Amino acid sequence: MHRISCPIKDVSAADLGVRWNGPLPEVLAEDTVIHNSYRLHLGVIGASHVVTVTSVSAPDQPLFREEISCTARSKGQPLPMYAELPGYRLQSAISTLDDAAFRSQAEHIAALDTLVVQFPGEGDFHITALGGAPTEDGLEWASYHVYPSENTIVTTWSRFNLA
Repeated sequence: MHRISCPIKDVSAADLGVRWNGPLPEVLAEDTVIHNSYRLHLGVIGASHVVTVTSVSAPDQPLFREEISCTARSKGQPLPMYAELPGYRLQSAISTLDDAAFRSQAEHIAALDTLVVQFPGEGDFHITALGGAPTEDGLEWASYHVYPSENTIVTTWSRFNLA
């Protein structure tokens, strides 16, 4: 797990939004998945995430970008439960849990074998986790945004078709 020291930006699940194909915000921690000639760049920003799909040969020329953050809400739209764009699908879920269930889920997320980042404040579980993988015809990724002060976890699942 990465531990990041930065100003706290995203503090409420209700403030999350989504923005597609915007500029790349500052990335605090990152991972990359390569699939054939495509690159899936996974970035944690503040307590949020940005995912960029490019070709391996042109990593500075995005084919697609998804940003889920509080900033995205002000420049994009509120986070929907479901959205589709050509070749892309997003699903999200917001879970508010009792203390025991929240701790159990947060411990599970913190232990994932993926990009997990812990932010200052709000105890041990102010974390964002982000992971991706290839599919038969594209790339998919999932994120977990954990808000301890609300006992809330926002989960997103996205898929981008390359065919």
